[in-house]
Amino acid sequence: MKQRTCTTACVQHSGPINNTAVECKSHEPFHKASFYYIEAATEQLFVNIIIILVAARILGEVFQRFGHPPLVGELLAGLIIGSSIFGLVLSSTDLHMLSNLAVFFLMFLAGLEMDPREIRRSVGQQ
Repeated sequence: MKQRTCTTACVQHSGPINNTAVECKSHEPFHKASFYYIEAATEQLFVNIIIILVAARILGEVFQRFGHPPLVGELLAGLIIGSSIFGLVLSSTDLHMLSNLAVFFLMFLAGLEMDPREIRRSVGQQ
């Protein structure tokens, strides 16, 4: 069995083709295919973020006009566009990381807006 090596940009792969083992290797640090994958993943992440923000804003406004807290509409938007109901936005590691960061900053902002005197007063009433 002959050994033939091709230096095209392809995934490392070995397998018999016409009684010849083909082993594809690349000496370049990045493949063009991986660059396009990163570009497509980044584009998909931004599209997901835009869908999330628009849906949350619209349902938040609708709930606020009916006299309910906008946060309820935003949470409902997340349930609707997420994988639970329509599946418009699929989960990815990048989106998961950004959502964890957003929750961190939301909790930080809530902590900044708290008044310690109000907390002491509510504890004293119990």
